[in-house]
Amino acid sequence: MKRATTIGVLTVVLLGGASGVFYYKRSQAQGPEGEVVTAKKGRVELNVQEVGSIEPLRKVEIKSKVAGQVQAVLVDVGDEVQEGALLMRLDPQDAGRDVRLAEARAKITASQLSVAEAQLALKKKAHQNGALTDLELGVADGEVQRLRAQASLEQVELQGTRDRLAYTQIRSPIRGIVLARNVQPGEMVTPGVASVASGNPLLVVAQIEKLLVRTELNQIDVARIKAKDKVEIGVDALPGKRFVGSIYRIAAMAQKSERRRESNLQIFPVDIVVDRSQPSADMLRAGMMADITIGLEAKDDVLVVPLEALVREGNKTKLWRVVGGDQKDELVEVTVGLQNDRTVEVQSGIKEGEQIRIKPASAEKNVAKM
Repeated sequence: MKRATTIGVLTVVLLGGASGVFYYKRSQAQGPEGEVVTAKKGRVELNVQEVGSIEPLRKVEIKSKVAGQVQAVLVDVGDEVQEGALLMRLDPQDAGRDVRLAEARAKITASQLSVAEAQLALKKKAHQNGALTDLELGVADGEVQRLRAQASLEQVELQGTRDRLAYTQIRSPIRGIVLARNVQPGEMVTPGVASVASGNPLLVVAQIEKLLVRTELNQIDVARIKAKDKVEIGVDALPGKRFVGSIYRIAAMAQKSERRRESNLQIFPVDIVVDRSQPSADMLRAGMMADITIGLEAKDDVLVVPLEALVREGNKTKLWRVVGGDQKDELVEVTVGLQNDRTVEVQSGIKEGEQIRIKPASAEKNVAKM
């Protein structure tokens, strides 16, 4: 696994015909004065490289809404399930009996209400003919209103019992893969937990269409990135395969590192989304460690030289340029631009094709003293 670095690896692409990775050709004539390279045009990339862990983008803990004995568990770890798929069943006997009792009570009340409404209609006619007092009519009307309220209440109770019966059929709320199973047929479960003893979820189902890569960046690197930036990802388990993701979420506040618990390092968690529809991405698994490369900036068709060729003199930057047939070295001031830990863009001071000598650090110190 690669170690974390602040700036990434340079890629220089040859211009003109076929593209590929360009490596500086070192001069065969390499003596005590240092080796010689040729300034060429290419591509300079500034990257952030880190490591991260792969996790499900969305993970759902399946719990029971009702108490009961597990009748059957229909899935196991690693099974792929569709949204709404039946995962397990609780014994429906008690819930089914409650439904039948509620239905019976609702029917009795409905029958009583029907009789009361018919009697009220007759009493209204009798009242119009003077054969029934206002009080008697009011009592009859009150009985109808009471039964109507009771019927409404019993319908709510009936729906509740039907819901509890439906809850004995535990289904998946998402399409995904079963990550964990903590229950067996015959066990008793209570609402919200798998059992009185463990308190674990019955099942854990993770979304499979997308994965999440979680990493940590320091305050310098996190300031250089933004949501939806493209990220290149690789895993040791799939050598040679690279996947494309995008930054999904950047923490708003620094926190203590989860990976480096022994230190007091403050970092910013960053989440990256990877679509598993990419070629070979279905082989990615939660728990794998990933190498992450975030491209910060890149320039094409610029003049580049190795970073080690630079000579610093105060606030000036210079290069040793090889001139003439006698290969004489001269120190020239240059203007540099984008650079990483290997290569630097030279904006002015030298031309393409000129030879640059890379002198040892000791030689540069001696020159500076002259």
